[in-house]
Amino acid sequence: MTRQNLLPILRRRAVWIVLALAVLLLLVSAAWMDKTAADSRAEIDRVYDEMDVHFLLNAGRRSLSPGFTITLHQIRRIEHWEFFEDFGCSPISTGVMTSDTGSLLVSNWLTVQWVYDPETAGIRVLEGELGEGFWMTQDYAERYGVSVGDLMPVYKSTRGAGGISVISREIPVTAIIECPVHGVYMSEEGFDDLIKWTGNESPSYTMTDLHFSLKKEYNRRMSEIEKKLQALLNTPNPYDRNRDITVNYNASEIDGMLQPLEKSVASAEFFGKLFRAVLPVVAYMIEIIAMLGFRNEIGVRQFLGERRIAVFFGIWLPSFALCLPGYLISAAVLMATPLGPHTPWGMAAWHLLGNAALTALVTGILCAVKPLDLLREKEHE
Repeated sequence: MTRQNLLPILRRRAVWIVLALAVLLLLVSAAWMDKTAADSRAEIDRVYDEMDVHFLLNAGRRSLSPGFTITLHQIRRIEHWEFFEDFGCSPISTGVMTSDTGSLLVSNWLTVQWVYDPETAGIRVLEGELGEGFWMTQDYAERYGVSVGDLMPVYKSTRGAGGISVISREIPVTAIIECPVHGVYMSEEGFDDLIKWTGNESPSYTMTDLHFSLKKEYNRRMSEIEKKLQALLNTPNPYDRNRDITVNYNASEIDGMLQPLEKSVASAEFFGKLFRAVLPVVAYMIEIIAMLGFRNEIGVRQFLGERRIAVFFGIWLPSFALCLPGYLISAAVLMATPLGPHTPWGMAAWHLLGNAALTALVTGILCAVKPLDLLREKEHE
């Protein structure tokens, strides 16, 4: 092929420049939208990893009072679920008899309390250790005449065929403590064992404060975990949400952080799909127009006796070669910018293959047309 035969193709510089710009716009737009979506997703991941989700229980929608009733079984389920940390609640207590008379007089009863975090509750050990026994403030130890290491008997009444009988057990005093709220305390294990021994398997407590935080590794599952709490505290039926106990967490704060990022991802994905659908068509239209511009050249060559196959490759190969700089320039620009890692190379490759197929198809169709028809068409323009 001589240089003279290439001149009609080379002279269409404006067409090849426009085509290169169209390809550059396609790849840059797609990469920019992908980068925007990826950056927003990374920010969402960071927010999920760092945000604090705090749960707070309140009175249910059927209650007219600020407090709510919750069973010890429900408290322990929440406390020991692997999802939560920083658990805290109002003090819970149980009563046990301290005399063997079987009387229900108040003076014969000892109130034993449990707190989730002794340190936060202000419990300070004066003597002994916080073991599996009674922890008494100094005044209560003096009242009952005990000290660390002493065994304190407690009693319960049982009714049988022979009437009422009294059963006792001895619980050691393991610590003398100082506490803002004076009284007798026990560890969780000892407290629950004492309740089980008295026969009150799962007492109910009226709470004004019960709170806990979600472990950060479960932040993405907060909606699922909120449903688990609803099923435990109310019922599994979605219509009973917050019926007895309202389950609150800082959803407004979380939504305020996540919703703008989620909208950014959705917007970037939408425009990314739009650019991928529209811009390739624009580039293909430019290619079709460029190839149609060679119909007179194809007609002249065939009219002068050049074989159709030679005409086909003489037009198509140079034209396709002149399309390549657009892709090469686009790749160089993208790799020189932060868009490089987000460049849709797969889309670029498929578009290049489509370019080759489309230019070959249009060239083949023009080569199949009679030369005089191509020339006459040119004369009418």
